[in-house]
Amino acid sequence: MRIVSLSQLKITPLEAYSSQGAEYTPIYSTDSSTRSTYISLKPGGLIGRHIAPIAQIIIVLQGSSKASSSDIILHDITAGQAVVWDVGENHEIMTESGMQILVIEGDFELHGIIT
Repeated sequence: MRIVSLSQLKITPLEAYSSQGAEYTPIYSTDSSTRSTYISLKPGGLIGRHIAPIAQIIIVLQGSSKASSSDIILHDITAGQAVVWDVGENHEIMTESGMQILVIEGDFELHGIIT
């Protein structure tokens, strides 16, 4: 077993999609397209609108935000909630107060989640 502090991870600014105040670090990836990424958004942070190249689930670890999909309607999400975007779904996420999320991307099945 290893215990790792998130503050020890190599953090890289997320600049894709006109994102602002976002930093990320990859957590793991497999030989397939499945991977997970830790993302920290500062207050006022944004992951800009883009099309999901593969299925994505965003798990909010801390904080709150607003997320939208192709309909551009903003939905409030907070710690303990998750958002699922399908392949090809246009989406963005923003926060006024800051947040930390875990992003899982890939060809996966959702177990125990009612959609």
